[in-house]
Amino acid sequence: MLTAIMKDNRMNMDRLAHAHTADIIPESPQIIIIEPNEDHLQLIEQAIKRSFPHSRMTAFTNSRDAMHFFRTKRSLRETEQIELILLDIDLPNEDGVRLVAYLKQSKRYRNIPILILSDHELPPAAQKALEIGAEEYLVKPFDFHDFTDLLYRKVRQWLAS
Repeated sequence: MLTAIMKDNRMNMDRLAHAHTADIIPESPQIIIIEPNEDHLQLIEQAIKRSFPHSRMTAFTNSRDAMHFFRTKRSLRETEQIELILLDIDLPNEDGVRLVAYLKQSKRYRNIPILILSDHELPPAAQKALEIGAEEYLVKPFDFHDFTDLLYRKVRQWLAS
């Protein structure tokens, strides 16, 4: 189904990607994705590539590997600056809220916007993540076009502020 949505919106997304070139967006934004569902991960990656063709993405399928990445990163060079974190809060057998709390308490990562994704309408974990500093919440499955547009608008908004 996600593939059909992506194909149906391909022409619209191509036009959208070309229309969305902005001075404030880094040439190749670094985006971290934490998503255990392969179909959703593919959709997210396609939406990012449509809006930000030169983006650099790092994907994790669980919070343990993501936490290891963030904890072992000694410093962030200019070329490694992370512009956005997309996090599925409903990680199996893991606590996405704990990861949000770690990131928002860290001097290195606290200013990076976190977009929370979930299969449910504002579950308690997502509500808690918003309370401790996540910037936005989005219910999955989402329309490819709507998600791409939201992603583009939010990244522009966060980078402009």
